[in-house]
Amino acid sequence: VGAVELLMVPELRIADLHVIPDWKTGEIRIRAALINTAAPTGMTARFAVELAAGGAPLATTNLNMRVGPGGCNVEAILRVPGHRLWSLEDPVLYRVTANIQAAGSQSMDEKSVRCGFRDFRFENGYFRLNGKRIFLKGTLYQVHFPITYEFPHDPELVRRDVSNLKKA
Repeated sequence: VGAVELLMVPELRIADLHVIPDWKTGEIRIRAALINTAAPTGMTARFAVELAAGGAPLATTNLNMRVGPGGCNVEAILRVPGHRLWSLEDPVLYRVTANIQAAGSQSMDEKSVRCGFRDFRFENGYFRLNGKRIFLKGTLYQVHFPITYEFPHDPELVRRDVSNLKKA
């Protein structure tokens, strides 16, 4: 017998949130796919970006618009001042949050995603991260932990293994 889950959602809600950060400019292109199961209505969309670790918003924007029944997309651009590039030494991530609320409604829907500013590509036969050549080193890493074989009973064992691999 399967479980049944009943979810209560607002009539106007976010179905999907997609972000594309630009590592050169610090801009984040945002597209929120909305679903409106009610009559046409006005709505407010608020987009914010902050460090994923938390803190005050680094940039925000508000949009007021009218949406009809069915699906639609709302797009915005946020610019992060002094954005930091994601790197192996500094894996900084940002959190982009979208809030939408129909006019006259008490309910609000929210979604968030994490992203980082980085560019990785193979160019002239070399791997480049944020424009800098990176020499990729690898190893065959097959672990066999007692008790579970595949994953250790203590996550600290994995952290120690990864740390040792990075040092090598």
